[in-house]
Amino acid sequence: MMDRQTTTELMRLLQGELPESVARELRERLQRQPELQRELESLELQWASLELPDPQPAPPGFATRVVARAREATDQGLAPAWWSHTLAGKVATALILAGGIAFGAILASPGEMDDWSGFVDNEPTLAESYLLVLEQPQDESRQENGS
Repeated sequence: MMDRQTTTELMRLLQGELPESVARELRERLQRQPELQRELESLELQWASLELPDPQPAPPGFATRVVARAREATDQGLAPAWWSHTLAGKVATALILAGGIAFGAILASPGEMDDWSGFVDNEPTLAESYLLVLEQPQDESRQENGS
């Protein structure tokens, strides 16, 4: 297993984030060290597996069917629930919403908040953010399933 700095340099090389002089030195190291080359290939495969497939077009007639169903729903008079039309319902909704906000504010203790100032002041590179994701502890159920 490589140290974090070497892995970060390899990821930055893959993403084209290294200055040319540093990239050239790293490529020379890759030629001299087969285990480093294998690590780069492994990172390349992992990175490629994160790519999303190309978007597919909607099936023919999809938009027409959606619009037709929306018109049917309007014609059938599917109206929102009673409480959205009465004053009592609107007041009840507002009170529930206000209560939820107050409850959330009480639970959110300022002492327990994570310090994000490092990310706000100095945003990590794409390679560093990728490594941060890899370093997150995995859920035990996902590990058992082989994910």
